[in-house]
Parts: sequence; C-alpha cells; structure tokens
Amino acid sequence: MKDFLDRFRSYIFVSVHRRQNAFVNMPVLGGGIAVGGTRNGGQEETLSAIINFFLTYEIMVTGGPGGNYLGAAVWSRDRKAEGAEEDTVGMSRVDGLGKRIAKLALVLEAGRNTLAEKGVTLSWMEEAWRPGR
Repeated sequence: MKDFLDRFRSYIFVSVHRRQNAFVNMPVLGGGIAVGGTRNGGQEETLSAIINFFLTYEIMVTGGPGGNYLGAAVWSRDRKAEGAEEDTVGMSRVDGLGKRIAKLALVLEAGRNTLAEKGVTLSWMEEAWRPGR
C-alpha cells in the first residue's frame, strides 16, 4: 500500500511538469478497506494512511455506516482471500462501505445536475490544481 501511495506522487509531479491537470479524472469520493492476518493487525493504521492519501488529493472520504469510523477492516486469519471471506463482520462492513459510497456518489451527481440546470458551473473541477497557483 505504501509503495502505491508513494508512486502515485510521481504521477502528480509528472502531470504538473507537463502542465496537465492530474486531477481531472480523479475520483471525488472514496473509502478505505484494509485486510490483516489478525483481528487488530494494523488495519486501523493502514486505513488512516488511506484516508490521509485521499485528503491530500482532495478526495472526499466516508467511513461507512455503523461503526466504520475509518473504513472497513477485514480479518483474514492469515488465510488470504478464503479467510477474509469467512469474516462475516468485516465483509458486512465492506458491503456497508460500498453502499455508502454508492449513495453519496448519487447525491453528488444529483447536485451537479441541479447546478447544471441552473447554469452554475463548478470551475474548481477543471482548475482544482494547477501549477503556480
């Protein structure tokens, strides 16, 4: 995970150097999912890193419903996908997180459509981040 987050930074810097808006096709909404071999095996720290990454790149974050404060944590019992699938609590939180993200995406889309009908443009979408700002 850390490697991906670190490598993503170079994508941003290359885009800026080429004077491209790296954020035009970025998602605007996200939530974190972490899997660990033990019930409290660092998932919370990983979810915090994911949330920090999202916030750094101006992505709105949801933790999900009912106790998903940081996102969904799954316990694999050191048995990879098979163990994760057996964690009914963790998988129900993943399901709840996915549903929450889907609902919020619909709300954002409805808001964009309403603003478009009223002739309001969100210029920050096109100019969210640019060199020399």
